[in-house]
Amino acid sequence: MQRPGDLPAAQARFGLGLGELSTILLAKEIGATMVLIDEARGRQLAKKEGLEVRGTLGILEYLFRRGQIADLRSAFEKLLAQHVYLNRDLLNRRLHLFGLPPL
Repeated sequence: MQRPGDLPAAQARFGLGLGELSTILLAKEIGATMVLIDEARGRQLAKKEGLEVRGTLGILEYLFRRGQIADLRSAFEKLLAQHVYLNRDLLNRRLHLFGLPPL
């Protein structure tokens, strides 16, 4: 980032973590059109800033549809085992859409 000093002011203004803010600011700085953010408030701000947003689940589902991930359920289980915060009900709804058994 060219102006990392902007982060504390932006963090105070938007109440987001440094990861989400730096992702959005860097994307704007380099002219990116899409960001990978999972946190809801970060996603909202990115969309407000005109960025397309993808999340971890969306990326995994995309790779599953393309056949690049053979077992989506297992991928979700591995994220949970690593203590990545994901809503289990959401994961089960996503699995249901693919005709897969719940976690």
